[in-house]
Amino acid sequence: MKNLLVVEGNTAQSRALHARVGGTIASDGYAQLLRQLCPGANVHIVFPADADAQLPDGINLGDFDGAVMTGSALHVAQATPEVIRQIDFARAMLKTNIPVFGSCWGLQILTVASGGTVRKNPRGRELGFGRNIMRTQLGLAHAMYE
Repeated sequence: MKNLLVVEGNTAQSRALHARVGGTIASDGYAQLLRQLCPGANVHIVFPADADAQLPDGINLGDFDGAVMTGSALHVAQATPEVIRQIDFARAMLKTNIPVFGSCWGLQILTVASGGTVRKNPRGRELGFGRNIMRTQLGLAHAMYE
């Protein structure tokens, strides 16, 4: 049975606002998808933006078979405690050598945690929408889908 970790990028306040207006909290959506893709997997969610965030009792980062880092409304260029905690958490994850997938914010945090640089886009936020995306035979063979 696989142990998978979802790392939520938003703060408790941001998650509460998102839920209040009818949205799905990012980590809940990722956890649901992972449970569909990996039936029987233990999927845990952690909230490193929150000061009191912890892994479940008795579980260490090295116990996970993989992790996913969600998006966030935060800005990696702002060195707030919420951002710094996430960078530190990402560094700890990377030391374990477990496979980690970073989505948007997650990729930015992983970049900084690995020693890279992320800058604010001078033209503003960048958004993209994918439509009619289909996996090819080559894509189906990619390790990310194992």
